[in-house]
Amino acid sequence: MTSPNRTWLYKFRYKAEVLLDRARASAQTSAGYRITSDVTVHLVWRDPGSEDDQLIQLAISNVGVENAAARSAKDDILHGSTAEGLMGKTFLGALSRPYMVHLRNGKVKAFYCYREEPATIKNLKRGLASLLQVQLRTGKVIEYQAANGRVTRTKLLETCQSAETSGFTTYSQVLGVNKKASSVTVFTLSDGFIESAEAEEVHILAANSRRTAATKVVSRAAGPLEVAGKDVARVVASLDAKMSAVGVMAEQVKAQCRGCPT
Repeated sequence: MTSPNRTWLYKFRYKAEVLLDRARASAQTSAGYRITSDVTVHLVWRDPGSEDDQLIQLAISNVGVENAAARSAKDDILHGSTAEGLMGKTFLGALSRPYMVHLRNGKVKAFYCYREEPATIKNLKRGLASLLQVQLRTGKVIEYQAANGRVTRTKLLETCQSAETSGFTTYSQVLGVNKKASSVTVFTLSDGFIESAEAEEVHILAANSRRTAATKVVSRAAGPLEVAGKDVARVVASLDAKMSAVGVMAEQVKAQCRGCPT
């Protein structure tokens, strides 16, 4: 990732938004929401034998939810809403609870939080943690370009492989769905530490039988003393015994149908 100062508390402004619209529409006509918050980051542990093996604690606060596209007060369904009113006290409390990320050589190796937290909340925290992940070596699915204090990370989503999920699929080129995806993150570095990170991931789905019936999903994100020890898991347990490693991959969220016919 970087080389944070062990005695400093870093504060960032985080913004994440999701837009849904036709494939060729503008952002002004998109439907979506934006989550904003403050984020504090500090180093809690570093391997005595390696400066690039670190445990970072993150805490989210001052959460706000608003419409991602400009709307008049009359047309804005989120106008006057609060994060607690929209998310609920339980979800907002879980989002505000601090969590930890183990970074080694710029890559997230482990993610620590309360296991009982909702999958949606854990995925939001994982997304924020991904903005701390910076490597300068190009791999099979990620390319890096560095110039003038800026690092551009391009994830080759077409070559990424993930566990297969259940759902309707078809091998017909006529009735099937054509999809394109891209993911780019731009980091600005200052004295070896991330000053800002802006990520944008775009997914376009189109029915082959009707190319005008396409959907475009855009997701954007921007955004105490060191503890002694040699083992990351033991350091985490000494700070908060209720935290556990829950995996770095995003979890599948199961939506609950409300008011559906039985």
